[in-house]
Amino acid sequence: MDNELEKKRMEMYRRSGDVVRALYGDPDLGKTLSSIAKRNSLPKEKKSILIDIVGDIILGLKPRNILEQNLVSAVSLTPETARLIVTELKPFLDKIPNENPGIPAANLESKERLLLRPDTVAGANANSGVVAGNTPPVEQKDTAAKPLTRDELMSALAGKRTMASDIEAVRRAREAAKNE
Repeated sequence: MDNELEKKRMEMYRRSGDVVRALYGDPDLGKTLSSIAKRNSLPKEKKSILIDIVGDIILGLKPRNILEQNLVSAVSLTPETARLIVTELKPFLDKIPNENPGIPAANLESKERLLLRPDTVAGANANSGVVAGNTPPVEQKDTAAKPLTRDELMSALAGKRTMASDIEAVRRAREAAKNE
């Protein structure tokens, strides 16, 4: 495998947003690609090429519009089979969030790059994220769950039945039975 290409993939993955990362590792996409490989009797090396091509499109390393050509030339599929596969992959590839799917922002002129990622263009207003004549970038929210403190956990559980409260109730009932 080309070490330089692997570095580019890692860099694009690292810079990508949550949607791209989720799509890149989507188990349903993986099942679909495995099904395609099996249905077309692709050897292991061709299956790997298929996966790399689709992954590179998701990451923006290859343009989406040449997927069919890549399947014909690199995976050795017939044009008809490649067309069917592109149709099968369309629901996944439609999730790619770029305005210009498959075009790496680094290869675009600054005006085009601004449409994809306003933060990559010199002259952007750092305070507002707006460059004259363009809309502000979409903010990505942190969706990771933060751990609860013990007090937050206890207040959330207050009044709710838990295993600990059940054990305590049984213990009290046994003590009361002994004292009778």
